[in-house]
Amino acid sequence: MKILHTGDWHMNSHLGRRDLTPHIVASLEKIASYLDEHRVDVLLVAGDLFSERSRDEGMMRALADLRRIFGPFVERGGTIVAVAGNHDSETRFETLRHSLLLGSGNAHGRFILSADPGFVALPDKVAEQVQFVLLPFPTPRRYGTEGAEPIYSSFEERNHALQFEFARRLETIRTECVKAQFPTVLVSHIHVRGAHSHSLFQVTESEDVVFDPSLIPREWAYGAYGHIHKPGPAVAGAEHIRYCGSPIALDAAERFDHKSCVLFELDANAMRGEVALLPLGGPRIVQLELDATTQSPEAFLSRIADEHRDDLVHYTLKFNPQTHSFAALKNGIERALPGVYGFAVEEVGTEISSGPISLDGANEDGASTALSGDARGNVREFLNRRLQLHADKDAILALAEEVMAEAI
Repeated sequence: MKILHTGDWHMNSHLGRRDLTPHIVASLEKIASYLDEHRVDVLLVAGDLFSERSRDEGMMRALADLRRIFGPFVERGGTIVAVAGNHDSETRFETLRHSLLLGSGNAHGRFILSADPGFVALPDKVAEQVQFVLLPFPTPRRYGTEGAEPIYSSFEERNHALQFEFARRLETIRTECVKAQFPTVLVSHIHVRGAHSHSLFQVTESEDVVFDPSLIPREWAYGAYGHIHKPGPAVAGAEHIRYCGSPIALDAAERFDHKSCVLFELDANAMRGEVALLPLGGPRIVQLELDATTQSPEAFLSRIADEHRDDLVHYTLKFNPQTHSFAALKNGIERALPGVYGFAVEEVGTEISSGPISLDGANEDGASTALSGDARGNVREFLNRRLQLHADKDAILALAEEVMAEAI
């Protein structure tokens, strides 16, 4: 059996103001081409099919895209197995499980959406059958017991309880459903302790449900994980237990990742050979520093149009408002860069003199201060300019507002 592992699609996601749908759809189309090229039997989606901010219109569009892209794969006999992630709305995912009929009306293939812990065995010509243990992201609703949801005193207590229940469900499926003579694949969406992520900080139980790698059955043929967007092994030294990563870079922290999906093949007992990482490409995310005070806008506009027209871009613009119009610069930049998703500005040449301030518009050395007769407005303007790069700018401005309010 040939299996392709992917996940964390986050359909309907945005990066800043930029809709990522065209880029995500292009990567899913690339995945579909690999299904045909490599004659894949099963596509695994390890959670987070959709963005949690998906609205009804976006969901309808996403469903149409899924049917168009993966319908032919199911029609030719392929099976898609997906588990729910932390960004998949539980109610919506359950509805989708009943309504998404990619293989409706034929017996060739299936689309299996698992919102709850489960087990499925699929027939195989070589191994007779391949077993799939399905463990979606743990929530009280998915992993809770009958009756009202327990009340926890902290997120840490809640996540410890879910961690325990997750391990219990895994062990129950392992002892009651899994047959040792057939290869087994674990499909899940969870944070494995020690796995490399884009964060520099170690995730703890107060922030997420963290699963200890010692509880993962290493003897199983493959572990297909989602949740962490950085591709690579979920357990050190175990290449067959992996995070597939997201299909495209979804934020700036992922901009250096090599996005891919994972192809592997099972024989009668285990994985045959090594995994193959199939590249997905996707748009680059770049962060640009543009300085209109040291070079002409025409010069850098020409350069960035040539180098970054197809990229997703966040730029920081340094300019002097006394010599350049910000609106004109912004319009020029965003005509040159259709993929702008955000920007920041740094004004220079507007510093207020350290000498005495005169409300007639000039200080002692004759330099214009451009201040008005509005005392509170002058204070705000002065502090905003002087504190541009100060770490406590917002706190100081808030304190100033309180002081001025008391002075009235």
